[in-house]
Amino acid sequence: MDDIDSPTLFIKILFVEYEQGYAIIELIGEWNDAINNDIMILKRDIIEKIMEYGVNKFILIGENVLNFHHSDDCYFIY
Repeated sequence: MDDIDSPTLFIKILFVEYEQGYAIIELIGEWNDAINNDIMILKRDIIEKIMEYGVNKFILIGENVLNFHHSDDCYFIY
């Protein structure tokens, strides 16, 4: 698991196929774009760096991503 300088979101780069130009990336944690600007961190620090190697297609897996809503009392399971 890799830290992307977001306090709540981590990634795993599962696979990169340089010849065919695609990468599979798994997102893990809490997506909090309003406070942490996670989309820009992901694009600038991860996606653009991989694109320098000719990769232009991305499969993003977000199965383990939570979206925080402070008004929702069902966020955590007790």
